[in-house]
Amino acid sequence: MQVSLEGKVAVVTGVSGDGQVGQAVAKALADTGAALAICARTQSNVEARAKELRGCRRPRVCHGRIFD
Repeated sequence: MQVSLEGKVAVVTGVSGDGQVGQAVAKALADTGAALAICARTQSNVEARAKELRGCRRPRVCHGRIFD
């Protein structure tokens, strides 16, 4: 089944957790064409995860914010 989320925005929290579940979800959403807004607990985690996500199959703008 082919899913397209082109033109949609997905908000994913917890992308810096040790289990990396949030990062896997964000990558899957990015691969379907969704633009992403991600949250992590530190600026360095936001920047690292955003850089990884921009390398996805269908890279989109990725906005990151820190929340603690």
